[in-house]
Amino acid sequence: MKKTEEIKVESKLYSAVLSSQGGSIKYWEINAYKDKFGKDVILLKKPGVLPAVVIGSNNNFDLSSVNFSISGRDLKLDDNNKSGSIIFEYAGNGISVRRTYTFYSDTYKVDLTDEVAGLPEYWITLGSDFGIFENDASYTHVGPVVLTGTDLKELKPKNLKEANIFKENLKWIAQEDKYFLAALVPATTVAEARAWTYKDSPIIAFKGKTDINKFYLYAGPKDHDILSKLNLDLQHIIDFGFFSIIARPLFWILKFFYGFLGNYGWAIVFLTIIVRIPFIPLVNKGQKSMKKLQELQPKMAEVKEKYKKD
Repeated sequence: MKKTEEIKVESKLYSAVLSSQGGSIKYWEINAYKDKFGKDVILLKKPGVLPAVVIGSNNNFDLSSVNFSISGRDLKLDDNNKSGSIIFEYAGNGISVRRTYTFYSDTYKVDLTDEVAGLPEYWITLGSDFGIFENDASYTHVGPVVLTGTDLKELKPKNLKEANIFKENLKWIAQEDKYFLAALVPATTVAEARAWTYKDSPIIAFKGKTDINKFYLYAGPKDHDILSKLNLDLQHIIDFGFFSIIARPLFWILKFFYGFLGNYGWAIVFLTIIVRIPFIPLVNKGQKSMKKLQELQPKMAEVKEKYKKD
């Protein structure tokens, strides 16, 4: 049996390890963000029950365990070497797959192309755990997400005992925690997105066609500016909550102040002042009413004392 091979990719933004087993991603670390111990944030420490971005002829992802051959070498991307590609190939049992990853020095986005022949169906998944740094779902959603049109659907793992299937206006699938995500955005047509429990782990996948399937892969922070510049609608993963109609304008005002102040502390001070200005008349009226009430307090106390037995 052919030995499993690994290949490394490094840029100023992240470090990754790819594996010949399934042509998958084995490890993903981003460099610009630190954990509470000052170490780089790791969005994939090791392959879970299902490795990241594996494919198959069905939703059991039967090609996740086969060994692909690799064309390419370790990549070190910088200003002088801005992009590079790694090619994985597999042929056997009437099936052929040619997978191409293209990495860039200045973005978290990766181009992913699968040229497939001989499969009755084509399935691709983010796998389990990819994109999740902190698994604490106490105060925020953690797990699979799908965007259909402009409708963000956060899928709770406990509700995935039966498959959730989506077929209309598919934009992307992702796995998220509070601050980070990994996402697949189709650049070619996909038939459906599906989320379900696989060996006790929540996963999400696309079902496509046996042909050329192209995707954009993103694994990085939930930074609104970064996501917006990609023009992939990934910024919709940032949930402003029930009061988004108020939160969004305040967010843009905050970004505006930060743009020329360069400090979020002062930006928040200015935003607080702007928010309070419309309420100054109400505050003044309330203070006057309170002052009048304070003036009445001694008289009210005197009446209570005088008639305490009545």
